[in-house]
Amino acid sequence: YLGHRTVRTIVPDKVNQLAHAKFFQTTERVLAHMEEHRRILAPKADIVDAALSERLSEWDVARWDRPRGGYFVSLYCVPGSATRTIALAKECGVDLLPPGACFPYGADPSDSHIRIPFAPLGEDDLRTAMRVLALCTLLAALEQEESRRSAPAPSS
Repeated sequence: YLGHRTVRTIVPDKVNQLAHAKFFQTTERVLAHMEEHRRILAPKADIVDAALSERLSEWDVARWDRPRGGYFVSLYCVPGSATRTIALAKECGVDLLPPGACFPYGADPSDSHIRIPFAPLGEDDLRTAMRVLALCTLLAALEQEESRRSAPAPSS
């Protein structure tokens, strides 16, 4: 019952809201706290963008958002290659969210979206992880293209 109830209930967590209200007390303190988040996270978002731009911009294999806030970057790679990209990265020691993590039931119909959670990593580890991810994105796109080219032509 509780497992089903928590999914269906749309009521805000009043106890958590009260704790936040008592902690922050004023709008100014909330804004100052969020500015501190920005100070920590903005350089990490810049690292993600720089690594993807440097390694993927010249190839038509991916696009990504450049967030002005938040904790994730969305990478959209060649359709059919996100699962392979994530598997390749994992083989190299970079563990990412599962493909389709942002889709209902985890099912990305085009298998192209990768959600990059950059917040938890230190800047040096993030740079390394992004180099690996960019290279895996290229390799998976190449594999996808090779697979497409070697597939038999449809019969008429």
